[in-house]
Amino acid sequence: VFLPSPSEVKTIEGTSSVNLPCPASSEPPLTITWYFQQMILTFSVKYIIDSAGTLIVFDVNPQDAGIYTCMAANVAGTKTRTLTLKVGVVPQVDVAPPTAKVKGACRVVFYCTDHQAPPINYMWSLNGRRLTSSGRAMIQPMGVLVITNASRYDVGNYTCTVWNSAGTSSDTATLMVDVPMEPFLPSIISP
Repeated sequence: VFLPSPSEVKTIEGTSSVNLPCPASSEPPLTITWYFQQMILTFSVKYIIDSAGTLIVFDVNPQDAGIYTCMAANVAGTKTRTLTLKVGVVPQVDVAPPTAKVKGACRVVFYCTDHQAPPINYMWSLNGRRLTSSGRAMIQPMGVLVITNASRYDVGNYTCTVWNSAGTSSDTATLMVDVPMEPFLPSIISP
C-alpha cells in the first residue's frame, strides 16, 4: 500500500541533492525499484535508494527533470507510483554591447540575452531607477531596450534584470553620449 506523498517535486539546478519519496508499507516487506523515463536506476554516484525506499538524486541538473516511477513489489504483487521532478534553471544574462559611446541624437540598442530556458521576466533600470517604455526609451519583447535621440540625460549604467521561478540574474552596460558643448559667451557688464 502506498502512503500519501506528493506527485511532483520541484528543485533548482545546482542543488546538491533532492529526495523523491516512495512511502509504501506492506507485509511481507517490499522491494523498491526506481525507474527514470522507463529505465531502471541502479546505485551510483548519481542515485541511491535509502532504507525507506526514497530515491536520492545527487548533483541536480535540468537533465534530471522528468517522470520517475517507484515500483514496490513482494510476493503478494507489484504496485507502481509515478512522481514528476521539475528542475528550475536560474537565468544567466548578458547585456550587449557592454559599453556604447554615441553622438547626441543617435539611436542606441541594448540587447539583454538570457542563456537559459523561459519563462523569463525582464526589467531595465538606469542608474538604479526602473525604466518603463515611454518617450525615447522603449522596452521591446525579449528584453531589447531602444533609446532614440540619445542625449546627455541618457548617460549612465543600464542594468537588465531577468528572473523566473528559480532565481534572478542581472548585467549592466554603460552608455556615454558625446554631446558638443554649447559655446560659452561671456556677458558684458557695463559699469
